Amino acid sequence: DAARGDAVWVAYRDSSDGAVYYHNRSTGETTWEKPAGRIVEAEPPAAGGPAAIVGNEEVGRTGWNEVRMSDGTSYFYHQASHRTTWDVPPEVADAKRAAMPAPADRP
Repeated sequence: DAARGDAVWVAYRDSSDGAVYYHNRSTGETTWEKPAGRIVEAEPPAAGGPAAIVGNEEVGRTGWNEVRMSDGTSYFYHQASHRTTWDVPPEVADAKRAAMPAPADRP
């Protein structure tokens, strides 16, 4: 609808814990903090519709959370800076590599 298309921020509910997050379709920015400006509620996804959050886990001691979506994708949210990215941050890649068993430890 036209009103929804003109919205600056869309509010979504995290399906894993019910927390609300906000997405700006014009800029691609996503935040957990309520932004200034016009906010509309997202319509619930239809079957086969947009992906929903299915998990949110802190990655080591990096300050980053990996947010897993129902379509198999993940995005990353940095708690202190409130930065969000779809690209794996270098600190996350390093932490995941460090958490893997050494080749000699693998069966």
